[in-house]
Amino acid sequence: MDDDYLEKLGITMTHGRKGPNDKIFYYHGKPITMREFGELYSLICENEDQLYPKPRFKGSDMITEFLSDVKDAGGVTDDIASKYKIK
Repeated sequence: MDDDYLEKLGITMTHGRKGPNDKIFYYHGKPITMREFGELYSLICENEDQLYPKPRFKGSDMITEFLSDVKDAGGVTDDIASKYKIK
C-alpha cells in the first residue's frame, strides 16, 4: 500500500521506539492504540451482528474472515475487494 493512498485515508506513520521496524500509525494526526483498534473492531462486530444476524447470515464472522484474508494477502487485493463487494 503506498503512502499517497494512506494519506488520502488520513493515515500516516512514523518510526516507533520498540525497534528498527516498529511503526506508530496515526489517524488524522492522532496515534491509534491497540485498545482503540480493539474497541472499534468490537463496535463493527456488534453492528454487523445486528445487520446480518446469525444463523441466517455470518454477522461479525464476516469481518473476522475479511481481516484474516487481508492479513494473509498483505492488504486489500482486488480479489478480496470483489469477494466482499467493497471498492
